[in-house]
Amino acid sequence: MGNSQVALLKTEGIRAGYREFPVIRDINVSLQEGKVYALIGPNGSGKTTFFRVIAGMLKPFSGELSWKGKNIEAFSARERAQLISYLPQRLPSFLPFPVEEVIAMGRWPHIGRFQPLQDKDREIVERVMEWMEITHFRSARLPELSGGELQRVFLAQALVQEPRLLLMDEPVSHLDIAHQIKILDLIKKIKSEGITIFLILHDLNLASEYSDHIFLLHQGSIHKEGRPEEVLTYENLEKVYQTVLIVKNNPFTGRPHIYIIPEEKREIR
Repeated sequence: MGNSQVALLKTEGIRAGYREFPVIRDINVSLQEGKVYALIGPNGSGKTTFFRVIAGMLKPFSGELSWKGKNIEAFSARERAQLISYLPQRLPSFLPFPVEEVIAMGRWPHIGRFQPLQDKDREIVERVMEWMEITHFRSARLPELSGGELQRVFLAQALVQEPRLLLMDEPVSHLDIAHQIKILDLIKKIKSEGITIFLILHDLNLASEYSDHIFLLHQGSIHKEGRPEEVLTYENLEKVYQTVLIVKNNPFTGRPHIYIIPEEKREIR
């Protein structure tokens, strides 16, 4: 990435999958502090598998992960959870717990499981709820929430962990456009706190507008990485997604904007 400073998180030669079958191969990424990264690619290209490796939920077949130059295997699960929060794609909306209690569960890496909250922990939970604008439904139970509210609750739970790296797997895929923008604007606020954010996004235009650096995954390997304008070219996208696209600059932001072309109109390009 052309930066001499020690990476917050670095992966080298990561190969991982399920049983003996590899899903990702030779994945090398380097994440710096206080930036927003996006991981994009077709369904089945290995995005969630890679996040599970970073989060410590899946042991790679080979390769190494390091945190500020130190092999991450040297950290206990609790120490790793103090550094990295993972917001999965599927959220457990059926659990009949109150919002405030669910958010407070995010403090376990600091106090231990089943331990009571101390004053400092309660202050952190309250501050995050205010920041996420969810104090007014603190007593509501998860099944009573809308999709956007549920997303904010679990994002708040991830934030009370006080991570340095926040992994978010498709955080806006089931939300309407207004709630998508609200969540992504919150992500920009989180970045301003110095937290590094790594997102899996299917919407290429949202990845373009909200990320500093993009990794394009293709068949389990990184096809291209760089700034949005370096990655989101029609040549890269057509090769990886196997469809015809037009890429123009957003007139308001200058970022690449992707247009789909219906089959009957493809002769225009």
